[in-house]
Amino acid sequence: WLLARGERERDPLLRAWHRLGQRYARLGLGREPHEPALHWARRVNAQRPDPALITLSQRFADARYAGTCTELAPLLRDLRRHRPTSGASP
Repeated sequence: WLLARGERERDPLLRAWHRLGQRYARLGLGREPHEPALHWARRVNAQRPDPALITLSQRFADARYAGTCTELAPLLRDLRRHRPTSGASP
């Protein structure tokens, strides 16, 4: 049971990012394993325009990989609140 259940992501930033990705995956717009955050956001934006997703993706990449985001709380809040727009579906 424990092995089948999987382990919860310990990093709150990654956990919020993965949840955001799951919301888009339900619409058929999931991120490919090899796809960087900003490339994914641009691909999604081309099919379902949402500039906020591009901004969030850039903030995530900066915080996760560049270490430029010093305050994670606002980013975590924004990642948790963001929902796909009701634009054109794929």
